Amino acid sequence: MADSLSQAAADLYALPPAEFTAARDDLAKQARSAGQRDEAALIKKLTRPTVSAWLVNQLVRAAPEPMARLFELGQALHAAQQELAGDKLRELSGQRRQLIAELMPEASRVAADAGVAASSGTLDEVRATLEAALADAGARDAVQTGQLTRALSYAGIGEVDLAAALAVIPTAPVPAAQAGGQRTAAPAASAARRPAPASPARGGTGGARTGSSRDGAAGGAAARAAAAEQARRDLTDAEVEVAAAAQRLADADRQVTAVAEQRQFLNRRMEQLRDELADAEAEGRELAKAARDAQRGKDAANRAVERADRLLRQARQRAPRS
Repeated sequence: MADSLSQAAADLYALPPAEFTAARDDLAKQARSAGQRDEAALIKKLTRPTVSAWLVNQLVRAAPEPMARLFELGQALHAAQQELAGDKLRELSGQRRQLIAELMPEASRVAADAGVAASSGTLDEVRATLEAALADAGARDAVQTGQLTRALSYAGIGEVDLAAALAVIPTAPVPAAQAGGQRTAAPAASAARRPAPASPARGGTGGARTGSSRDGAAGGAAARAAAAEQARRDLTDAEVEVAAAAQRLADADRQVTAVAEQRQFLNRRMEQLRDELADAEAEGRELAKAARDAQRGKDAANRAVERADRLLRQARQRAPRS
């Protein structure tokens, strides 16, 4: 049943949104007729995608090469953030801008070829989904399915919410190593670092000196262990701060890019409007000239009527009376 459902989803989410519902209902009807009632119910629950989600799904199908580069770039960005590689992050951020700039016109072309209207808001959602795939591993996996039902967005922290964005959500058990292996090992490591208690003095002056020496050694070891632990905590805090700063830089860079592209769009729109205004002004001048010519024709016609009327009166006066 899972294979059939996956195939049905793959077929349905390749269709234009306007054809989705009828095709889904037809597949569900076929499954019911075949006695597969559970499968029919699952197919019936498949959600029609928004236009922006459909466009991203089609990019996976129509532009596999740049989309593959997008997924690889997302992994590289994650690795650079983990390694706190500032220079590498800046280089990859430039690649990200170029790749998004390459994919957005492709999305517009896909919409135009399918006869689907893609507003600026829809294209903004496509861009946000591609940015989410770059920033989050779960979002990358979701986009790769080609079965999104709605657009994705990444707020800069946490994980992308995929709860209602996928047609079929795969489930996988958490590996045992991730489920708790490190937590069970941590107490043992702490115990190993804990200084051993000093042996009690066995009496006499020599015993007291031996106990004191041991206490001093243990105290020094404890101090060194505490200092090392503090240094590790400081290093971890610094790494977290650098990673957060790198993420803020990436977010700011995305915002700058988005604003710049919006300005480019507005500039192109303004240029288009200026061209339209120039055309309208030229047409207005032609209409004004036509109006003047028409007025001159009207004036000439009035004069002709007056002259004809005058000649008619004269002719009547000269005509013999009966």
